[in-house]
Amino acid sequence: MAELLKRLRLYETGGGADWVQFESPHSIAEIKRARKVVKGPFSAMKGQLPRALTLAEHKALGLNAAWYTFLPDQVLKTAAWWFFQEFKKKDMRAWDEFILLHPGTPFTGGAKLPWDATGMTELSKFEAKYAPERKRR
Repeated sequence: MAELLKRLRLYETGGGADWVQFESPHSIAEIKRARKVVKGPFSAMKGQLPRALTLAEHKALGLNAAWYTFLPDQVLKTAAWWFFQEFKKKDMRAWDEFILLHPGTPFTGGAKLPWDATGMTELSKFEAKYAPERKRR
């Protein structure tokens, strides 16, 4: 833990990182100790915690971002599993029923996406900030 704390602080101070992340905490106590060391923007992933932190826990720990990358992955896989079980039974009728169940989503033609779904807008901003023009070519 001592080495981790030293490195987290070094990323912020010596490395000039504008955000530090604790990748694999084992406990909330470890996150609290790390938060005392990192003064700027800080986040912690689920890592080895027994469960993901709630949004309230993130706030209470002074974390600046909540990482729930597993949520969309599991939801997408579960929804796909369910849909293809229906598809095996009903063929394209499963799709027609799916659209009827979810008519207002951007993915079924019911609305426009309220963001840049490709992420290219944000990527361009990061490139402009962190990569000089000559390195981007």
